[in-house]
Amino acid sequence: MRKGEPFQRVSISDAEYEQLKIAEPKTKSVKVLKRIQAFKLMYLGWKYSAIAEFLSVTNNTITN
Repeated sequence: MRKGEPFQRVSISDAEYEQLKIAEPKTKSVKVLKRIQAFKLMYLGWKYSAIAEFLSVTNNTITN
């Protein structure tokens, strides 16, 4: 997020969530797997700081 840019929470549709559930077990890259998991947790209503802590990444990683 750039300085002065308004913050917008990510919105994931039910169909997108289902696609993430299908893609997750097929993913071999740890980086991509963490990204999928982050999006799934966002869909479930987790706060960004809780997601970052759970995935052992910085809050900036989640919000950028």
